[in-house]
Amino acid sequence: MGTTAKLRRIAMALSLSIFALLTGPCTVRAGSNAWTSEGPPGDIITVLAIDPSAPSTIYAGTGMRGIFKSMDGGATWAPADNGLTFSGIGALAIDPSAPSNIYAGTYGGGVFRSSDGGLTWVAPSLGHTNPYIASLVIDPSDPSTLYAGTDGGGVSKSTDGGATWGETSAGLPLYNYNMVALAIVPSVPSTLYAGTNGAGLFKSTDAGMSWTAVGMGAVSVGIQALVTDPDMPDTIYAAGRGVYVSRDGGATWSEIDHGISRPLITALAVVPSAPATLYVSTWDGLILKSADEGNTWSEADAGLMNADVMALAVDPTSPATLYAGTVGRGVYKSVDEGVTWVPDATGIADSNAIALAVCTSSPGTLFAGTSSWGSTASAGIFESTNRGKTWKALGVGIRTSLDIMTLAVDPSAPTTLYAGTMVGGYKSTDGGASWVAMNMPPLAIPVNELVIDPLNPAVLYAATGSGLFESNDRGNTWTTTGFGSTELNAIAIDPETPTTLYAGNWIGVFKSRDGGVTWVQTVNVGGNYLAIAPSATSTIYTGGEDGLFKSTDGGTTWASIGPVNSGVWCLAIDPVAPSILYAGTYGGGVFRSGDGGTTWIAMNSELPIIGQTVTGQPLFVAINALAVDPSDSSTVYAGTEGHGVFSFTIPPTVSAVKAAVNPYRLIVTGSNFHAAMTATIGTTSWTGVVVRSGSKAMIKGGASLKALLPKGPPVSITISNSDDGGTSSAFMFTR
Repeated sequence: MGTTAKLRRIAMALSLSIFALLTGPCTVRAGSNAWTSEGPPGDIITVLAIDPSAPSTIYAGTGMRGIFKSMDGGATWAPADNGLTFSGIGALAIDPSAPSNIYAGTYGGGVFRSSDGGLTWVAPSLGHTNPYIASLVIDPSDPSTLYAGTDGGGVSKSTDGGATWGETSAGLPLYNYNMVALAIVPSVPSTLYAGTNGAGLFKSTDAGMSWTAVGMGAVSVGIQALVTDPDMPDTIYAAGRGVYVSRDGGATWSEIDHGISRPLITALAVVPSAPATLYVSTWDGLILKSADEGNTWSEADAGLMNADVMALAVDPTSPATLYAGTVGRGVYKSVDEGVTWVPDATGIADSNAIALAVCTSSPGTLFAGTSSWGSTASAGIFESTNRGKTWKALGVGIRTSLDIMTLAVDPSAPTTLYAGTMVGGYKSTDGGASWVAMNMPPLAIPVNELVIDPLNPAVLYAATGSGLFESNDRGNTWTTTGFGSTELNAIAIDPETPTTLYAGNWIGVFKSRDGGVTWVQTVNVGGNYLAIAPSATSTIYTGGEDGLFKSTDGGTTWASIGPVNSGVWCLAIDPVAPSILYAGTYGGGVFRSGDGGTTWIAMNSELPIIGQTVTGQPLFVAINALAVDPSDSSTVYAGTEGHGVFSFTIPPTVSAVKAAVNPYRLIVTGSNFHAAMTATIGTTSWTGVVVRSGSKAMIKGGASLKALLPKGPPVSITISNSDDGGTSSAFMFTR
């Protein structure tokens, strides 16, 4: 079985992501008639830092998407990465005496500094022998003194606020070991500890000038986290393959993870105001709490949905409030000492969104499938019921290591969902809350696309790495079709004649008129995706690395239709107006056509720019998937590589407005009307009940509208979609 075209596309998109990692993240803002970042999370939250003077301000570092900042206790987040030209974050440190001064340790760029609370960051500091920073600490008695633990390069020290650095690694193992964790004793800041990934624990009592090995037993293996007791300078906790404590400055150690069944520890936190209370997280989704210095432990992770936790932080002023940074699920928050957790990641949009599916019977409901392939992100399935504004992680029963290649929603039973992964197909009958593996043939992997027969939803087709498979009982059993064992990327069903099928792969496009028994090749280009116009089923689109192609005669002949002379990786057709097309590209952004592909315009406003082409043109984030909202076809969604899902709502186009009486109402002619519309008459805004029909919308009023309509000189009137602010041009209007 060869590599699928979808994986080749992901690999190409990954090269863009790696380019972004080296050149830095980008800030994305929302705007009318522009792309808006919607989520969901997907990258690893590598580190969390709380502002000690304003604990509702939190910073989250990620594996590939820079830094996010929340100023409302995690309720909402926004990128805080302007000037941060390396986007992999290994460590964060906040100056305790001036919390607007923040330091970020990056993967490859050394230490960056912000003096304005993360709004802007200065260029990399000088003097690092190794620019891959895994840990940072600040001397609390002299905040201009910092220490940075590196990957394979020992420890660096700065005495001028990070402007310059020098190596201070005498006695430390170099080259083969990473300084994963650093800790400083607040009351004796000349005493530091450095934990490595394989050579154990080291201690310095002379501000880093020299180091000696300390520890015993398992402490001498791998250390993931170090925390010093704020009240007891000789007490230090270490975690890795277990949890350990030393009460004599590291001379001797005791194991205190008794009762922890899975002791691979990823993070460790001590409550500052109650140092006997500890929290640890494990690689496989547990958070545990001890209230007696580690003698006994209990689980404290209800609501985390088995998410792997990589970072923990405790609110210094409210010890019952905790934050957990996860792999692929963003940030979670607890306000009851870890008894319960809730997602707290709105605005963290850093997933590899590979698959999108919209629910035709539930307006505003959108599903996103994400991928971890070749990145620091995690795979998963997410649901939004408000057009992407907030997301809920789904997928109990599907491991987060399984890339979600495709999603499908049963139109006759919207709580029935299907997912295709690298290792087979899965089905949910409860809206995605839980999933079970479908009984597909062992060779039917990966499942690149799942398509449901629109006239008989019991019939499904799966395009896989070993050909095309069919189910006639909603995925319970599967049989092979006549296509053979050649790898397939895409499948499409004629919505009027479901026995007519189209299949695509790297060879081209194939057609069957007998439900998949026999096939003929129609063209030798495209094949990465297929789309059929809903009201003109002889019109078919396909594409891939060669561009975009169209047939208007059921696949007999094909023509190239642009929009660019390079790869078009996904296509969406407006279900209301099939002549409106959206095409997603690799680096070129998104294009829109209103005439079936004859002409195109770029629609890239506020789409992330991650670099430049060799000719100096913007290089946009790779587009993996596109979907048009079936309840409001003026809104289109884009799944991107490393930046999550974006939405774009086209504002209303108004050609005429007139008033009618009995009852008073406005009749608007145009397009892109939403269910909620606002008329601004003069300087007064008025919202009424909207009835839409084709190119006309009626905004019902009454006495309130009558009072606004003038009998004298004309006034200006504009029409807006209330939910997104998209506004038409102004008209002069007289009743």
